[in-house]
Amino acid sequence: MDYSEFIRILADYISDDVQSSFECIDKVTVELIDKSVKDLKIGKACGPDDLGAEHVLYAHPALIVHLQNLFKLILCHRFVPNSFGLGVTIP
Repeated sequence: MDYSEFIRILADYISDDVQSSFECIDKVTVELIDKSVKDLKIGKACGPDDLGAEHVLYAHPALIVHLQNLFKLILCHRFVPNSFGLGVTIP
């Protein structure tokens, strides 16, 4: 099976699935992620990965493209890493 046939079969599988998030993948744009990053509140505590909003906000703009790819892959494969569900609550 060559790559183009694999992509066609994958697209058919995703589009035929009733619970598919395939339609949402195109809505994850660089502009949406950039706006979301700029709306992050600074001065908050870091998460379990020791990354705060400031790290993402002041990072190189290429990070936005990598985040877009990450979120698209999460939607495409329907898999969210367990560490995305961890959080720290500080009273």
